[in-house]
Amino acid sequence: MTAAITPGDIFGRLVVVRQTTRWPERWLCRCACSKTRIVRAADLNSGLVDSCGCWGRERWAEWRKKFLPRGYQRDADGGASPTRKSYASMILRCANPSATGYETYGGSGIKVCARWLEEAGFSNFLADMGERPPRTSISRRLDSGNYEPGNCRWDTRSGQRAERMGKRAMIRLHRFHEQQKKSSKGKINGSDDHNTRN
Repeated sequence: MTAAITPGDIFGRLVVVRQTTRWPERWLCRCACSKTRIVRAADLNSGLVDSCGCWGRERWAEWRKKFLPRGYQRDADGGASPTRKSYASMILRCANPSATGYETYGGSGIKVCARWLEEAGFSNFLADMGERPPRTSISRRLDSGNYEPGNCRWDTRSGQRAERMGKRAMIRLHRFHEQQKKSSKGKINGSDDHNTRN
């Protein structure tokens, strides 16, 4: 059962002001930065929401300051190069718990190798992987392996999809063979028992 919320309660940077709806239960909250936000009671109690969004932006800015300035490349229009975007996204999903996909990557133990995280991290990444070809993204040869030289390559979506389908087919084939072995073993044992009784 979730704890009851009352005006004046504090959740992270949010101070509860008043209830706005009873079902679903929502509360108007004021953030430490002075902005207001209406939040579901469940999100307050679970800790899912702890600010108007400013805290997440500040944490993201700190993370970017720590990781992204190294070897940062920009296109002529001032935007990040495709290779740099892939590099940043790779680190993000492995190092930032707030990132989309973190549970599948960093949360599952997938890491980026130290060579690609050191001071010359992006330069090393570029030397190992080369520039990202059009319509590709970074892919790992071994799904349970880390992002590191030898386990990564640039691949198209169709290529990654085909590889996943191939892996699933191999898994199904392996399971089929295991079932066949168990079935054959059972038949042999059954036959031995029959012969023994005769």
